[in-house]
Amino acid sequence: KTYRGYEVKEEDAAEKVYIIKKDSINLDSIESFCSKNFPTLFAAIGKAKLEITGAPSNIYFKWDSISRTAIMAIAVPIIGNANTKVKDFETLVVPSGKNLHIVYMGGYSKIGSAHYAMDEYMKEKNFLQGTPVIEEYVTGQDKEADSTKWLTNVYYRVK
Repeated sequence: KTYRGYEVKEEDAAEKVYIIKKDSINLDSIESFCSKNFPTLFAAIGKAKLEITGAPSNIYFKWDSISRTAIMAIAVPIIGNANTKVKDFETLVVPSGKNLHIVYMGGYSKIGSAHYAMDEYMKEKNFLQGTPVIEEYVTGQDKEADSTKWLTNVYYRVK
């Protein structure tokens, strides 16, 4: 069965360590927040000589459609632990646990459809949403001009 055309997979996720820049921002500012901060984050990780273990991500801790704000972070997964430090950035350890996963293909302006599909799945299966919600940008505008080929993994932590 699909939800809004998406297959939802239940997965056991391993612990993951991220270096992040976290802030409370207006929903209209997400793109500018990312484009401003990802280059400095990658530079700081390189300077710290840390090994990157996956794709850059946005991590959402709170989403408020009414006030049009989010508490979110740009994030890069690394080999490390809670004691790993990078100047001017935070370290986030996402513990192992149960995730829901949707593979989303397309431009970011329509990614909301994957989130609505996740909501429908959780309601049907009686899951409670945990935090954080992660959008992992495997292929994006930096690697592929055709937005229909952009691959984003959407992960929801559930209880």
